[in-house]
Amino acid sequence: MKTKRLSWAKQWRDKDVDFWRSNKSQFVRRRRGKKFHSDCVVQTVKHPTKVMIWSVISGKSTGRLYVVKARSIKAFLAEQNIPLLDWPGNSPDINPIENVWELMKREVAKDVITNKTQLLERIIQVWNHHPQMQETVQSCIDSMPRRIEALIAAKVGSTKH
Repeated sequence: MKTKRLSWAKQWRDKDVDFWRSNKSQFVRRRRGKKFHSDCVVQTVKHPTKVMIWSVISGKSTGRLYVVKARSIKAFLAEQNIPLLDWPGNSPDINPIENVWELMKREVAKDVITNKTQLLERIIQVWNHHPQMQETVQSCIDSMPRRIEALIAAKVGSTKH
């Protein structure tokens, strides 16, 4: 794993902030701060409401959100002629969009959502209108050179990002 992370960092260290763009994430609804209150615990099916989405981020803006229904994300992206970066697995500290997805998940979790339509509407609303979204995206994109240098300095161990 460390060898792959180091190889990845060296491969991409010369890219500027305009290069870094995309990823995907899942969203799951949950009431914040009420995880174990008996009046808030509801029996549910084993798999909660969730959707797989994909989009693009850049230093200038966020892209359109796509609901991904394909079994294979790679197949979906290939069909759309979208090139992929070979990101090392289990490395959220070097992937800038993970911070963006975390902001999205925090905001979506503030609402009680009971179905997939509500979940999608809330995700789109946060993505397009949250006041901190563009600032978060810009900060994450700007951090890419620092993330890669931190990864190399940490000898491909964990970083603060």
